[in-house]
Amino acid sequence: MTQDRRPDDDDAAMESLRTRAAQLLREYDAQGDHRTGTAVDGASAAWLAEQVRAVGAEPRRESFALERIEPVACFLESDGRRLDGLPAFDGGFTDARGMTGVLGPLGSDADIALLETIPNGEYSPAFVQALASGSGHRAFVVVTQGGMPGLAPVNAPRFTRPHDRPVLMLSSIEADWLRQQAAQRARVRLVLQMVHCPATADNVTAQIGGVSPNNAPVVVMTPRSGWWNCASERGGGLVCWLEALRTAVNAPLSRTLLFTANSGHELGHLGLDAFRAHHPEARDGVHVWLHFGANIGARGSQLVLQYATDALGDVAKAALAQHGLRADRVVGPGQAPVGEARNIYVAGGQYLSLLGTSGAVFHHPADRWPEWVDVPQIAAAAAAQAAVALQLGAD
Repeated sequence: MTQDRRPDDDDAAMESLRTRAAQLLREYDAQGDHRTGTAVDGASAAWLAEQVRAVGAEPRRESFALERIEPVACFLESDGRRLDGLPAFDGGFTDARGMTGVLGPLGSDADIALLETIPNGEYSPAFVQALASGSGHRAFVVVTQGGMPGLAPVNAPRFTRPHDRPVLMLSSIEADWLRQQAAQRARVRLVLQMVHCPATADNVTAQIGGVSPNNAPVVVMTPRSGWWNCASERGGGLVCWLEALRTAVNAPLSRTLLFTANSGHELGHLGLDAFRAHHPEARDGVHVWLHFGANIGARGSQLVLQYATDALGDVAKAALAQHGLRADRVVGPGQAPVGEARNIYVAGGQYLSLLGTSGAVFHHPADRWPEWVDVPQIAAAAAAQAAVALQLGAD
């Protein structure tokens, strides 16, 4: 993220915003693993609802049902070694005995194919095609190659329509050994034993009414769930979201602002689907979807701006400049964005999206407060996004 220092960086308002941001990030990180439908996810929803109430808005917790996947035993055994990992949450599974077969490269005649991908592999055409086609393989072992060694899971975009082949995700630390096993066509045992648990998750929402009810609303959205503690992945977006809400509470608005912080991000954006189901006004017509995505202010990331029209891009660029920020990358009209903005793009809606590039700890257990967040950058981004929300609401 590129930031140019400005004289007003040290004024009282910005210092107060930095203090609020640091407190929010600290508390969010301390909650634990924010996976959708878990006890931590529920407690985090209650916590965020209290944050909404504290800024002067009335929160709602809008629940949606899901079949949460709970891993029981997920591992690969070969040559006297056992490697534990995580399942792809939109893949198949085995019983406790698992399956045995030969491990080999993708496209070989092996029963089980070895793949490697990045933590956001759901946007990698080669990875998606490999899983979709199957290439005759009965199962897959996936090494996740993140910014640092370890297991950095891939999201599950097909959670509600999973494919039937088991997929085990393993740490990049074991990449060399797994490549050797595949080259030798080692015989392995793969176990992906899971249980499906009926569960609920919550979107936390609020509404700030505009004076012209016939005007289409603006939706301000950010995900609030993910892998592990995800302090830098999700924290910056939550700070932006809450600051936009704080600023809107007493502002004169022409359009209604609908705020939603969604669970279900890592499971095919379930929370966004649930929000649209709960809100007919979000199905029938939205002026602009304002999206605060991953890694805003993550240490070492670059700022990315995604927008449906050049006019929306100009609004965002001007607000960022007012707070000493500029986008390192833009994804402009006609280019497919990532994150929840992708859903809006596919549906033909108008969107404006701010996020950061994937850094060293994206989807990694090491993504913790305070090492991987840049509070001054997050505060500057939040001030800019609050101004954008007000401008969109006043149009």
